[in-house]
Amino acid sequence: MTKNWPRLLVYRKPRISEEDWAGSNSWLGGWPRLGSQNWPLDDEGRPSLFYAQFDLSDIAAIWPETVLPTTGSLAFFSATSGPVLYIPEGEATEDTPPPGPVDYSRFTVDIPIGHDRPMRWPVGFMASPTVATDDTDQAAERFADFVKAHFHVETPSIHDLITTQSAKEDQADVPIWWHAVQNFAHYAATLPDEVEAKCAELQDKIEHGVERIEIEKGGLFLEKEQYVKTFGEPFVTTITKPTGFARLKALLVRGNKTQKNESRGFLSLLEGTISNLEHRIELCDKRLSAAQREETAAQGKLLRLQRAKGPFVQISRAFDRLVAGTDPLAHLTEADKAQFMALYAAMIETAKATADDAFGLGALIRIKNFEDFNEDTLRILLTSDSRAYASIPAATREAVNQSLLLPCEHYFNHMLGRRLTAEWSDEHDTETGKTRLLQITSDHLLKWQLSHDEFVSFWINDKDLKARNWSAVEIVFN
Repeated sequence: MTKNWPRLLVYRKPRISEEDWAGSNSWLGGWPRLGSQNWPLDDEGRPSLFYAQFDLSDIAAIWPETVLPTTGSLAFFSATSGPVLYIPEGEATEDTPPPGPVDYSRFTVDIPIGHDRPMRWPVGFMASPTVATDDTDQAAERFADFVKAHFHVETPSIHDLITTQSAKEDQADVPIWWHAVQNFAHYAATLPDEVEAKCAELQDKIEHGVERIEIEKGGLFLEKEQYVKTFGEPFVTTITKPTGFARLKALLVRGNKTQKNESRGFLSLLEGTISNLEHRIELCDKRLSAAQREETAAQGKLLRLQRAKGPFVQISRAFDRLVAGTDPLAHLTEADKAQFMALYAAMIETAKATADDAFGLGALIRIKNFEDFNEDTLRILLTSDSRAYASIPAATREAVNQSLLLPCEHYFNHMLGRRLTAEWSDEHDTETGKTRLLQITSDHLLKWQLSHDEFVSFWINDKDLKARNWSAVEIVFN
């Protein structure tokens, strides 16, 4: 039977002791602290996504028999080569920015507006009892039971959490922070430029859409004309008709067998070429008809967009006046909310006016949902300094500390636990096993979707683990 290590649950630290929370040396998200090490790159030479960094003394404290070093830290990245770095003790003192832009969109990781990195959340560890079984499903069930015994696993969304807590506190609405409104004002300022870009796109379609297809069709006609000049109109007309092509092949009765085969092959090639030209010309005719209809529709769209630009500029200026001099950590008063909601409604109505239907379903400008901005503000405040954290209602802070310590209901971030059964290694001529260093999953609070993958795992074989050869760690996207 495979010897499994204890499975170490990685959970978000509740923010109770400010000193313990802010001073944590193990965390998810944010930026790593790499000391003299270089940030791992992806296969295209770009900085990879940073997942987590764990202080190994934190692990040794809850598992004295650890198979990992007891000092220093491990940093985990999305790089397919060398995804794990060991940082010696004393070097992980300052944040290490990436050497270039990270393509967060590839992993569906959202960066809060006005920030240059994902949110950072300190973590703690808890060791579950060792499970002596090769049945992975049974081991997973026992681990899940262990987690459920210590944590609230039904993690609500941020929206549900703050809505529920507001209701408990007898508040009529979810609290709105000026920070969220300031970010929304920055977004509102981009709408006139978005309108301008769409107008330019439509203008180009009106002026050149039909013209481009006509030029393409003319080129095809010229190509066909070359065949007509070479072989004559009757031949070209005949070869594109099934009965005519059969008749041409039947005329090849003279010459030896090789000549007949070569002639037939030439005719087949010629038939395919000219037929393809005819088909492409036919498609151009269809596209021309569609483009002409679209040109008429585009003129109407352009007119509606041009009418919307002025109101969007006015709304943006009104937002700037509204947020001027406001404290980002303060809540809006009822009077403030009324002004904001009036501007928000005007923005939505202006966008609806760009549609050609009464309900605004075909709006050419889509307005982002303000609730998303307010929820992002809450995420930021949860991980900011003590003054920002204090601006969150007490009941919401308590609910987060109780209900949002795990990433989701189905998967949990954890280290070690599972080891693969021994396998033969031709290179070293010895039997080796593999240990899962870390499994990390999507996280709605940190806004990690990890693309279409449910979780990411890091594996190392026994020989490399013993030798502390961290460059041999393999990453697996599941």
